[in-house]
Amino acid sequence: HILLNCPMYNIGYIKTVKKILECVCHRCARLRLQPGDHKYRKLTMIKDKFKYAWESCKNKVVCEYPDCETQLLPIRRHGIELFFDQKKVDNKLPRVPLYADQAKSILEKITDETCRLLGLNPDSSRPEWMIFTVIPVPPPCMRPSVHIDVANGGKGEDDLTHMLTNIIRYNNLLGKNESSKTAIEYKEQLQIHITTYIDNEVSGVPPALQKGGRMIKSLSARLKGKEGRIRGHLMGKRVDFSARTVITGDPHISIEEVGVPLSVAKTLTFPERVTSYNLDRMQALVNNAKNYPGARYVINERGRRIDLEVAKTTPLIEIGDIVERHMVTGDTVLFNRQPSLHKMSMMAHIVRVMPYSSFRLNVNVCAPYNADFDGDEMNLHMPQSYETVAELQTLSMVSSLLVSPQSNKPVNGLVQDALCGIRKLTMRDTFVNFEDMMDLVMCLKEFPVIPPPAIFKPIPLWTGKQIISLCLPDIDLTGNTLTHADHEDIFRSTTKDLNETCTRKAESEFYSATPTDSRVLIQSGIIVHGYLCKKTVGASSGGIVHIIYNDHGPRAACDFIDNSSRIVNAWLTNSGFSVGIGDALVSEITHAVFSSTIDTQLHKVQKTIESYHANELKPEGNFDCEQTKENQIVGLLAKARDSAGKTTLISGHPDNNLKQMVEAGSKGSVLNICQVSACVGQQMVEGKRIPFGFKDRTLPHFTKYDHSPAARGFVRNSFVKGLTPSELFFHAMGGREGLIDTAIKTAETGYIQRRLVKALEDITVKSDGTVRNSRDDIIQFYYGEDGFDGTAIEYQTFPTMMLSESELYSRYYNGIDSEYAQLKKDQELLRRVLRLAEDRWPLPLNIMRMIITVKKRAITRGLPDTEFTAEYIFQQTKAVVNSLRPSKLNINSEYNVSALFGILVSSILSSKQVLYVHKLSKCQFDYLLILIKEKYHRGLVQAGESVGVIAAQSIGEPAT
Repeated sequence: HILLNCPMYNIGYIKTVKKILECVCHRCARLRLQPGDHKYRKLTMIKDKFKYAWESCKNKVVCEYPDCETQLLPIRRHGIELFFDQKKVDNKLPRVPLYADQAKSILEKITDETCRLLGLNPDSSRPEWMIFTVIPVPPPCMRPSVHIDVANGGKGEDDLTHMLTNIIRYNNLLGKNESSKTAIEYKEQLQIHITTYIDNEVSGVPPALQKGGRMIKSLSARLKGKEGRIRGHLMGKRVDFSARTVITGDPHISIEEVGVPLSVAKTLTFPERVTSYNLDRMQALVNNAKNYPGARYVINERGRRIDLEVAKTTPLIEIGDIVERHMVTGDTVLFNRQPSLHKMSMMAHIVRVMPYSSFRLNVNVCAPYNADFDGDEMNLHMPQSYETVAELQTLSMVSSLLVSPQSNKPVNGLVQDALCGIRKLTMRDTFVNFEDMMDLVMCLKEFPVIPPPAIFKPIPLWTGKQIISLCLPDIDLTGNTLTHADHEDIFRSTTKDLNETCTRKAESEFYSATPTDSRVLIQSGIIVHGYLCKKTVGASSGGIVHIIYNDHGPRAACDFIDNSSRIVNAWLTNSGFSVGIGDALVSEITHAVFSSTIDTQLHKVQKTIESYHANELKPEGNFDCEQTKENQIVGLLAKARDSAGKTTLISGHPDNNLKQMVEAGSKGSVLNICQVSACVGQQMVEGKRIPFGFKDRTLPHFTKYDHSPAARGFVRNSFVKGLTPSELFFHAMGGREGLIDTAIKTAETGYIQRRLVKALEDITVKSDGTVRNSRDDIIQFYYGEDGFDGTAIEYQTFPTMMLSESELYSRYYNGIDSEYAQLKKDQELLRRVLRLAEDRWPLPLNIMRMIITVKKRAITRGLPDTEFTAEYIFQQTKAVVNSLRPSKLNINSEYNVSALFGILVSSILSSKQVLYVHKLSKCQFDYLLILIKEKYHRGLVQAGESVGVIAAQSIGEPAT
């Protein structure tokens, strides 16, 4: 340290020193506040006490103690100077500087009791300690010198060393000339150098510069900001054992695998300890040295590191040595794509070492990374201990992060080729012969039991549905395709009297196939009818991937994605699929239909403009006539484009490749087809039609004051037909705005997410189920008010909510008045609580699916059980619901958690439903209750979950 010859202000504390000096008398150093101040005594927070004392004292002009009564001058601050302002006493008097040594002598007089009244702890923070008497000097490792010209012995010193040199120089000058007139000048210069040494960006202080005019980097500049010591070197830093290169797609590897170039595998190493079990294998790697698969270093028990590339002889390894071996196929690594917006941006993959120089990634796992193959690069990190490997395999594998807590649905599903192909393969008219069937079965990870062919004569043929069924585990699903029309809901089986016996949920199980095969039914892992599309095999809630994950676990869900995409890609390679210009062309009849639709809407637009000019247009809502006219025109033109798109899609041939992609959900939409084949539509800038840019017109192509659609940005042509020069210009204007918006939005949303994460990062679930921050403040008694993990819940339908009183009675009354009264009470509660919502709610177990599972697993034969009565069912169900109520932390929260769950269980497992609809035996019913308990507990959030960060990421990721 440097011992100062005169005390100096610390720029970090000068504001606080000024406030303390304004709180005490400058002569007797007692607090200017009256000791009996009631408002002050009520305050409990230390900060509030100090703030109140300062605000009460700063304007007092006389010390109120009778033995003092000193006149108090206001203190002003300018930059790093404090001074007494005498203008209130006499306007002509100059300001008097208050030097640090004077301030220190006042602060030293403050008693310990006064310190406590100001909220300071005299044992650890006396006010005079805020003024420098010594300057700390960092060690040379923090300010290393740089050799500039070694031949001439030249040395470039660090900025901090330069600053410390200046401080020592002026400190010595001050010591020698303490009584002379220049002492004040030296004192001021020393104060400036000490200030710029700590912070070189203080307003009112000239910044310290190097000889070349560059600003010197002060202590605070080294600590703060993105590149500073905290954020740049402690919270995050550049690391070893990482690789980065371009990614390319590979549909043949698993979604859990990553293809790693051989050059990367030879560079990155893993320190493996030699044991009696791996001694021979490790010795073989050491013998290979730089030849893959080999090793780079051996570290023996004495800590000596042997570089195998330069070693003259191959060392013999012993048990206990560490071999830094090359990365090999089967290693676990962490894979990341920036920006890392949510936890699925960093996932663990299994290495597969491959030739060539890019990382290979399965196309189906791109969505959570937001990756594509147009030049994206990704980072790979090699773990350096067995503990890290175990953590990655437990917490971060792709399969275990398949379902996102953000939207309670999978983040991975089939995409692109596989999604388009699986629709074609599962259509009714798709058959595969024996040779192709055998080839496709070879794509599976394990050989299945091949089902008998759907057609035996003249040759054996299997349906596409049978092939995809080989990839499915034992699941049950009912659902619709993307193109399912409501009018097709009339097709359903009449084998059951639905009104009498079925709940609304069970009703869907008796639906039959539709003429367009748009209703999907999977029973026991076999596709009975319906083709698959994005709604069923994509990353959708309640889809196949989601159900497999919930019922059979992450591993099975991962295998389904791998197996189905491999089979589909293999089949599609032979079947073929390509888009040509012919797919974008429409027939003359279709062209005439959508042209007349557009003409009709344009005629309506013209009428609107005419009525506006004739002052006949009435304003709508809060809009004036001008805005009403624009709203109506935009609405009519949007209608023109949408109806043209629908006409094009409906009239397209079933084999049209663009139409197939849209219906599968793999690429494109009605809007894309419309713009390609029918009409590009209205171009918008800032949410309005193209404004007049020249004098009263959009482009020189048009006359003045022309508000017609063509003159204000309506593009009548399609991309196939080609745009006119004016249409092209309008289209470019709309596109330019989109690009600018994207560029601005990225930076803004990124910063919003960072602030959210910083605000919420300490909020976690504790072992008692409460959600608390780092100060142990309770944020929620139960996470999400129900305590369930976001990844465990599915949307459930409450069967009683929409029923009339007569329907409720006929379906649920079974002779037990208390049960029926409870169901009625539950129905009223649902309607009151969820009056604005649908009859669906997220809960952690799908009871209807569990009933189907129980019927399969617990098959009972023999006589009906006499003990299995309606009363028994009611009492057991009630007991299960009550047993799952959480501990009594808070009665209101406890009710929130259990109410909806209890209503769902009570309604689906009411005695009449169990006995006459589900037709369960006592054994099956008891087993079902055990399963419900188990699934409920599995669905609860785990203690330690960083729910604050999850919340921040779930807001930030979709916004970016």
